[in-house]
Amino acid sequence: LVLFVLPPKDTLLDKFTRKLYIPAMSFQVSGWFVVAITIVVALLVFSGIGISAAAQLSTPNEEEQWLTSDNMLQQVPDELQDNYILGELDQYVDVGVPFGIDGFERPGFNRYEPAKNRGNVVYDNGFDFFPAESQNAFLRACTIARTKTCGESACERSTLVWPSDDALTCFLPKFQAWFLANNPGLSTYNCTRDQFFSALKQYRTIETDDGLSKSEKQKLIGFVGDDLKYVRIDMTLSVLTSESTAELVDVRKEVDDMVDQMNEGSPAGMNNAFGASWTWVNVEAELGVVAGFFQGLIVCFPVGFAVLVFATSNLLVSFYAIVSIVFIVANVLGVVKWNGGALGIAEAVAGVIVIGFSVDYVIHLGHMFVEATHSEGLRGRLERFVFASENMVATVMAGAVTTFGAALPLFACQLTFFPKMAMLMTTTIAFSLMFSMGFFMGSCLLVGPVGRFADLDWIAEKMGIAPCLESIGCLKRNPHAPDKVRPEHEDVEMDKKSAAVAEKPTKEKSNKSVIFVKPQTGVDGMNGVTAESLAQPGQPMATGETRA
Repeated sequence: LVLFVLPPKDTLLDKFTRKLYIPAMSFQVSGWFVVAITIVVALLVFSGIGISAAAQLSTPNEEEQWLTSDNMLQQVPDELQDNYILGELDQYVDVGVPFGIDGFERPGFNRYEPAKNRGNVVYDNGFDFFPAESQNAFLRACTIARTKTCGESACERSTLVWPSDDALTCFLPKFQAWFLANNPGLSTYNCTRDQFFSALKQYRTIETDDGLSKSEKQKLIGFVGDDLKYVRIDMTLSVLTSESTAELVDVRKEVDDMVDQMNEGSPAGMNNAFGASWTWVNVEAELGVVAGFFQGLIVCFPVGFAVLVFATSNLLVSFYAIVSIVFIVANVLGVVKWNGGALGIAEAVAGVIVIGFSVDYVIHLGHMFVEATHSEGLRGRLERFVFASENMVATVMAGAVTTFGAALPLFACQLTFFPKMAMLMTTTIAFSLMFSMGFFMGSCLLVGPVGRFADLDWIAEKMGIAPCLESIGCLKRNPHAPDKVRPEHEDVEMDKKSAAVAEKPTKEKSNKSVIFVKPQTGVDGMNGVTAESLAQPGQPMATGETRA
């Protein structure tokens, strides 16, 4: 079976590279690469604007929505909230303020397995609720909670706690009234310790007509065995749970300020209160994801620079590459800001994922720019630019087209995370292509290294440590690299030749076909392939000659 395979022809991207990109970038006026200079300066100015916009990104100023507004699963809760009467306090933030808890111990806790070894509560050994000072401190804390004002925009009332009787649960006044009714002549201040704790334990386990259910009292009065370990105040704030994370962070500061007032001047054991809420868990989760995004940025740039140095073996090219990557990421975040977005959970997660896209094209072009010297012996900036462009620009553009196209279907998804990721992917690909071919290649053409300048082996030679590194196997110098510095006039001549190559029309490639022959069992030690079958037309072969 003989297959005839025609040689590959220039694609549209190859023609774009040779006939438009290289001539435009290498166009000179009085020895200045005017197009390259214009592109580099324009992208620098644009990056400054993008960095300024990215610096203004903050967490969302409204609750993050995970489904589109026309999705049924989103319409149902919106309909319930807007058009149906719910419980007065069902949509507001609940906070508990416990007294008597010193902290938590988690010796075997693993954050990556949060369901295991969750730890234990550490109770305050100095907590004693019997003394009059402790009871008065608790009553004062209830008063502070009731009267605490709130100046944050998220508070719907002038007070931090919703102004209704059932918004603040302070059990002690009700217990004192119940104790007095069941123990004539006694109060919680003049009874014995045993009488106090016995009555408190009984009150906790029976139904009373003071508005507190048995389950509520068991939550507010914490007995472990026969010992009272903690008491707490429950309250509902005048803040909706649907407020943005930024607003809830400010409200939590108000809660912390209120708790500080409760602890101030309270006796030992009653001065360790804190505000706890499931809403704070969600706030911490979103803040943690956003913090992880910035930590990812902090880690990725040094690691990316190390990878670039390893891939290119040239510090200057790696520096231009990492600057390009910084500009790409900053401009993508700037687009998020210009688009009216914020740095929420979806943006943070998707942003970490797409950071890698910003590295791909720059590292390929940078490697090829350095390879022009290491493998081909090219020394001048222009000839290396032409070599890197001819061998890699079309490939980079083809990769950009496929990745950009792969992101487009995500715009039609119902989960809002995917359209956001699609937007980040498409803008990252666009900026990566723009900065790799414009800023990075332009910088290499204008002020890139000449010859082996800034190569790792060149630096080692200048520092005098090359022989030592070679002896231990940490350095291997490239024998094909042009070690000797050519005279300046030879560099000028070489740049002229490169410019001529850049402007010269591409020749047609050879039209010879490649012939593949499927072996068959036969004769002459050639498995049935005779010398005549391998001979080219018009070129008879000598007897016994074989050609592979």
